[in-house]
Amino acid sequence: MQVQNPSYQYYKKLAGTWKNAEGTCVLTLTTTVGLTASFGGAVLDGHYDVYPVDPSNWPGMQNTGSGMPMMGMMGMMGQTMTFHSGEDMALEIGDKSLKNGDQVIYTIESGWHDLENKMYLELLEVATGNKYEFTLFREGAGAAPVLKEGEVLCECGQIFSRKFCPNCGKPRNP
Repeated sequence: MQVQNPSYQYYKKLAGTWKNAEGTCVLTLTTTVGLTASFGGAVLDGHYDVYPVDPSNWPGMQNTGSGMPMMGMMGMMGQTMTFHSGEDMALEIGDKSLKNGDQVIYTIESGWHDLENKMYLELLEVATGNKYEFTLFREGAGAAPVLKEGEVLCECGQIFSRKFCPNCGKPRNP
């Protein structure tokens, strides 16, 4: 049986507002692939895609010795791709420009999510070439979900009471 939208589970997992500790960089993702980002008076209102990352299973992988495997020079679609330690999902962002009015102030160089439920953004300031790296935390992440009797919370974020998660298919942990 083929799932109609297999990536929906990832959109659902990432949906929400993410902020750095100071609250100066904000990223909001929706389950309908909407994305807004803001930093330093510049804003991006666009869309994103997300794909799971397991570098050990990708063909042509090389270990760079720094703990960060990379695609070979050809990579996927002719690009070299870098994977980050602990990364489980990568963001592919449509328009990467954060603007103030019509002026592009920053561009998003990369975005990813890790196994510890943190989001990361790397921004490049267009005028100076300065790079900014942000670790973002889900807003309100301190609140644990309320489970009814017999329910469990899967690693993917789905709450269920059956033997297998209806979202990702993993077996229930006792």
